[in-house]
Amino acid sequence: MTPKSVGFKLGLIVAILHLLLVLLTYAAVVHSTSSTAGLAYLPFMFLDAPVLFLGGFLPGGDALMRQPLIVFGGAGSFLWFAIPWLADRLVARIFPNTRRWIRWLAASAVLPAAIFAFVPLSHLSVSRSIRAERPEEIQALLKNPSPGLFAKRTVLEAKELGGICGIHPDPAGGEDGVLVLFHRGVVRLDRDWTETSRVEFADIYYQTVEPVRTAGAFDERFLAYRFFDYAALLGPDGGEIWRAGEKTGQDSPLAGAATGDIDGDGRPEFALYHTYQKGISLHDDSGRLRWTHYANSIDHVVMADVRGNGRQEILMRAGRDFLILDADGTCAAQIPIETDSSGFALVHWPEQSARPNLLLTEDNRIRIVDFDGNDLRELDAPGCRSYGDVVAVPVRFRNGEPPALAVRKNVHPDLAVLYVYTADNRLIHQSVEIRPGGGTPALAAVPAGDSGVERLLVGSGENNQVRLLEYSLD
Repeated sequence: MTPKSVGFKLGLIVAILHLLLVLLTYAAVVHSTSSTAGLAYLPFMFLDAPVLFLGGFLPGGDALMRQPLIVFGGAGSFLWFAIPWLADRLVARIFPNTRRWIRWLAASAVLPAAIFAFVPLSHLSVSRSIRAERPEEIQALLKNPSPGLFAKRTVLEAKELGGICGIHPDPAGGEDGVLVLFHRGVVRLDRDWTETSRVEFADIYYQTVEPVRTAGAFDERFLAYRFFDYAALLGPDGGEIWRAGEKTGQDSPLAGAATGDIDGDGRPEFALYHTYQKGISLHDDSGRLRWTHYANSIDHVVMADVRGNGRQEILMRAGRDFLILDADGTCAAQIPIETDSSGFALVHWPEQSARPNLLLTEDNRIRIVDFDGNDLRELDAPGCRSYGDVVAVPVRFRNGEPPALAVRKNVHPDLAVLYVYTADNRLIHQSVEIRPGGGTPALAAVPAGDSGVERLLVGSGENNQVRLLEYSLD
């Protein structure tokens, strides 16, 4: 290694710059209060892809790869020293009389070429890391899936509309009809699961889509949220009526949206929320801003009658507390509940009373908690984790029996689990599917005619196949 060589000098410069960037990033992450601060290391996952890929095969490599100063600061900086140095050595060996400026040019040109070459390797590293980090309980279930109690059949396939992000009863489609909401459109099914109509969203991919109701009935409009971008009210043809929440300046991006009738006038309102800085804002039916309530660390927002008084409120998780906001944006209640659950769902279970309960997901368990902070049920949930979206519904599989509880939970970037519990807390079904790219959990219970029995509908994205599945007892 010749200290005066072109490759040595260029490699030393690049390595020092790389190390400085790592140190600055590390300092920013350490002093940040954001739960997503670790995303600052994302560029290094591409720049140092060979280190991450090869390091994962070392004994204890998965733990070692979580040390950014060692991985990026040490090994990554050495990698970027070695790239121009080795390139220069190769040029000098093949063409010993090459002019010095050509060697500088060759050693410099290999740097962007290396970045381009590392991109596919970074994808392999991420995929391997995701598989390695799957919960042990889920890995065991993937190897030995349980046959389960339920008969399962596909009632709809529509890959061209993207994944399923919601399933809702459709008053216009008969008592057993449903609206199936996709990232790129909406399909209406009748009681025999025959498609009766379809709306497509003009090649726009929305993270969530929710039907809008006026005076309690679906009014053929949809509230659509585009990930970290904006929320839009869509008309019956899928065309945009208005949009709001677009990022300006240094604002944090929009994190989600919900709709409901918070003031009881029969017309819908729309709540848009940011995880940080801007809090939550309420917009009227024309998109005009009515008020803003500032809060920090907002994880999830729903609009529902959470107090059981016949009027809808806004319920949100802000930090460690659950806040209930009334029609003018005033905090009507602040409920401290100790939990690591990043999301939540509302369920009328175990009792089907007017006031719902909170469903919280934690490591290997699910808790049902009332709004006084009392634990009502604790359910065994192997492989469950505190992070990830969740939806839940009561479902009556047998007439005359108390309803079961079905829970659809994202437990990993590419895994979704379905749990089903009896009224006496027994876990009677657990199944897992691999969903490349993740997705929004979707679940609904729909009456099966006049039998008093309900059918469980589940949105599935297993193996990139977008399907609506029906679960029923044999």
